[in-house]
Amino acid sequence: MGSSGINAEYMGFPCAGIARDGSPFSFYRFGMASISGAKKHNNEADIEKIRVFSRHSNELGQHMIHEGSDQTGRLMGIYQIIDLTGIGMKHIWNKNLLQTMLKPVIEEASRWYPETTVRTFLVNAPIMFRALWTLVKLWLDERQIYKCQVCAGVPEELMEIIGEEILPKCIGGKGADPPVLKD
Repeated sequence: MGSSGINAEYMGFPCAGIARDGSPFSFYRFGMASISGAKKHNNEADIEKIRVFSRHSNELGQHMIHEGSDQTGRLMGIYQIIDLTGIGMKHIWNKNLLQTMLKPVIEEASRWYPETTVRTFLVNAPIMFRALWTLVKLWLDERQIYKCQVCAGVPEELMEIIGEEILPKCIGGKGADPPVLKD
């Protein structure tokens, strides 16, 4: 199975599009992360495939940012939308899931693509996640807090930024949902 297959099967396939202001956006369904898949792929070869997939996803974002910046004459960034529907304690406390799926993705983005995100929206966040975010915000500055919004549902601001016609149906928009592969 290639790197895109591993991520699609166990984290949900990412979806990308263009927001109303011309900036690119990406959409991930982290709540669909499979714990059994994380256990199955917790080895160096598969983790490297996940890193490669992450690089390819980030390169697509970079390409979209550069293309949009060239066309509009203004500096752009990417909007990140992360759907947490289905996230529970089984995800939070699962070492395999964190090491196999999330750690490589976060490391790649942090190392090679810093400061490319305009805003991150964590939507459909469960109450325990929102409570934790309330505590974490105490140590962040205003700019960092502005860049990351954690919501119980889907905020109207996100609908306005992306556009209801483009936002995936699974989070209240009218756009196409990303493909999902079943176990």
